[in-house]
Amino acid sequence: MDATLWATTSAAVLLVTMLLNAVVNVSWLQISSRVSSNADLNAGPASGPWPDVDVFIPARNEEANLKRLLESLFGQEYAGKFRVHVHDDASEDRTWDVLAACADVRLRKERGEGPPAGWMGKVYALYRLTRGAEGACYLFLDADTELVDRYALHRLVSKFRHSGAVLGTGVTRLRGGGLLLGSHIGGVILSAIPWWLGKSLPTSSMAGVNGQCWLMDGAAYRRTEPHLHVKGEVLEDIHIGRYLFRSGYTPVMLNAQTEVLVHMYDDLHDAWLGYRKNAYAISGGTPFRAIAVFAIYVWLVVVAPVLAPGLAVVLVGTRFVTDRFLGLPWWVTLMAPVSYVLGGLIQVSSAQAHFTGTAQWKGRQVAASAMKP
Repeated sequence: MDATLWATTSAAVLLVTMLLNAVVNVSWLQISSRVSSNADLNAGPASGPWPDVDVFIPARNEEANLKRLLESLFGQEYAGKFRVHVHDDASEDRTWDVLAACADVRLRKERGEGPPAGWMGKVYALYRLTRGAEGACYLFLDADTELVDRYALHRLVSKFRHSGAVLGTGVTRLRGGGLLLGSHIGGVILSAIPWWLGKSLPTSSMAGVNGQCWLMDGAAYRRTEPHLHVKGEVLEDIHIGRYLFRSGYTPVMLNAQTEVLVHMYDDLHDAWLGYRKNAYAISGGTPFRAIAVFAIYVWLVVVAPVLAPGLAVVLVGTRFVTDRFLGLPWWVTLMAPVSYVLGGLIQVSSAQAHFTGTAQWKGRQVAASAMKP
């Protein structure tokens, strides 16, 4: 078989498989979400007591976002008890003032001076917050999230309980000015990983958690201490998922779109800087891996569709499935080709930033470490 024909055929098989996987993932998430909500939302005493929940939030320069998140949290009507823990990671804005102004007794706040050597700021903040926590369920949220209504925490814990998993990670609803990049990442997550396998994911390379929103059994967290084991990682959420997979806890994907809204970036420029800090790590964290991933990416989304135009239809079809599930605006789907181009360019820009030591986020330099399988 001609080499070009073989490569194009391989691309076709992979792209069609990703489209089918996206369809199955979306269907599975929608069905499991409805079943779990119906099973537990109005459950009575026979279902057992609702677990005490510890909510952990890292915050650096999150003045506006944090105020919104805290208001949504302390307005929750949850059947059990919950406590909110926030670490101000040496913020340079009024983040601490927002925390100081909150008088709710369920808030535990601490003010940090930045991470010690060898730690990433977010990882250290969450490690610090989990010291001494004793809840039955741990919920980790980014500061730019928001619970959508007063029963959101109840439903989220319900979905986690119904999954039977020790570790759950949520598909959230995205809002903000960086949707052209964010939709691309969300599409890849939904099309490339068979989440419908649940706790039967075959390899650690498919494991990961969404750092914006994930839950874990409290006792299992205290046994494994995942943040301690990924202290220097830029992509701490992927490394946490893989570490916990190897520890015997497979992450199960939950549809949290009706519970958690994420206000990721104000505009495309901020989104570019945000993804620039970690795209190189996503590509493998080494020059060889980054070049290989970029070459495969260009072949799949540019060269192969030009040689076989039907593959362009498959690409658009995949984005249609994932974008509609994620509730993204139609203009984002129609601009999918631009999103694919940006996806390639951000890989190059991120690699350049890490090679030159100019990758930064919120005033701190970021260094990518090599991804482990």
